[in-house]
Amino acid sequence: MNPEIEQSIRAFQEKEKELQAVMLQKQQLELQIKEIEMALEELGKVEGDVYKSVGGLFLKTSKEEAKGELQERKKLFELRIKSLTTQEESLKNQLMRLQRRLEEDAARYEGA
Repeated sequence: MNPEIEQSIRAFQEKEKELQAVMLQKQQLELQIKEIEMALEELGKVEGDVYKSVGGLFLKTSKEEAKGELQERKKLFELRIKSLTTQEESLKNQLMRLQRRLEEDAARYEGA
């Protein structure tokens, strides 16, 4: 096989792996946001202090402090998702360009 085509195939496969990793990270963050939203909903039903897990310990904290921490984590995860979405789009565009180049290289190779 033509070395140019082999190099293009390797580049394509590497970008596919990168895209899969980005999509997996994004999915995991989306799940964590759903968990935070559920925790915030439950927190709304509670009166008084609550307990939060820190390492292997449960520490008493105020409802407001726990709510603030959860909201802050949610914002952080949402920003990270936004960044990952931009990265995902960039990788998809790179993959499309690589695919076109592969198709062009293959057509030239077959025509030679």
